[in-house]
Amino acid sequence: MGLHNSHWLGIGDGGANCTVVGFRSILQDQNSATQESYDWVIRSGTDIHGPTVGTSGELSRFGPFKMPSVAAGGAHAWLLTIRLAKPARIPCAAHVSVGIALATQALWPADGMSCHVAMGASASQHVNADDMAWQIVAGVRAATHPSGKRAWSHSILLGGPTLQMSIGGKKSIGGMFPQSGLMYAGHVSGAEAGATSLLFLGVDSQSRGFPLVPGTARLYLGFTKIKLLHFARVGAGGKAVHPLAKVPSRSPKDTLWLQSAVIGRRDYMTNAQATTFDQ
Repeated sequence: MGLHNSHWLGIGDGGANCTVVGFRSILQDQNSATQESYDWVIRSGTDIHGPTVGTSGELSRFGPFKMPSVAAGGAHAWLLTIRLAKPARIPCAAHVSVGIALATQALWPADGMSCHVAMGASASQHVNADDMAWQIVAGVRAATHPSGKRAWSHSILLGGPTLQMSIGGKKSIGGMFPQSGLMYAGHVSGAEAGATSLLFLGVDSQSRGFPLVPGTARLYLGFTKIKLLHFARVGAGGKAVHPLAKVPSRSPKDTLWLQSAVIGRRDYMTNAQATTFDQ
């Protein structure tokens, strides 16, 4: 899963460092009577070439983790959550890839592990979307794209407020490359209940991040033009929704940046996320 810095900045930014606190994914075992194991790996890389292969590209590796088992066997899938003993640092303003390292599947498809995916079309992304799915195949020197502009069913868990844009209610790659005619919205999670989320729009970004509140907030939107789009109250579950508008059927190609300020007992900035419109 490529977190391209063309569309993501300040993921997990606590004001000093950017960190992840865990992972979540939908994983499947073809024969759940034989217990498989896997690692989570965070890699450096570039938006053009994807994750850096080999051990030199590994920023962190965690595992091995065991899959659940079912004595009767058969194919089973689970939504699995891993929480780290301590946060792992990731770059705030550079490409980072996060994925599952699997052993060679010698008995596939009778036995072995796989990762669930969402295809680009089902995620409501437009046809000109960038491909942000990557894979590293054993024996191959460079990362490649799998077919279908898919999104791996992977999530990173963060310790603070997070912004994800959505299209038609789907918070996935469609939120970065939305199809026309569907509702475009912002979703803030992991925020303080009762706080206020202010969603801002910017026409550009700044990779270093500008400190607003020392230790808790950095602004990644550029200073060229910033506009308040919407404000919403954070509910009991730590979530706020910013419904914006339906994506027009015709628009010139343009990339806009969004970031939310969460105002409560302590003030925070979420990550910044870009959306590319190309209808």
